[in-house]
Amino acid sequence: MKRGIGIDSGSLFFPGARLIRTSIAPDGIPQASATNLRAYPEDTTGYFRLHSFHEVEIARRIESFGNVAHVLSTNEARHEPAAVKPFKRGINSIQLFNDGRRWWVISVPRDNEREDCPIPAEYLP
Repeated sequence: MKRGIGIDSGSLFFPGARLIRTSIAPDGIPQASATNLRAYPEDTTGYFRLHSFHEVEIARRIESFGNVAHVLSTNEARHEPAAVKPFKRGINSIQLFNDGRRWWVISVPRDNEREDCPIPAEYLP
């Protein structure tokens, strides 16, 4: 049985894994947009064609039980790697599954820090 995505048996992602972007709509209502790995390049190519993007993890919290794990990965994004101040920070919530041989990413919902939603101190370095 082929695992991972496409022909890349080294994929980090379980078949059917989802990437989920959350945001706040102009009317103030939270919203989410989910995509699969095949659609992700189509969804992001326009942005990355116009904007340089460098994201680095600055802190991590891991909790696990049995064959599942949850990772909260705090990150900073910059347009240039050497930029002193990030243009945004956020948290990726990574859900993992262990099939007895290795860990697979099942889903990655994420949210960005906002003025009304600062990243709590326990999720920072």
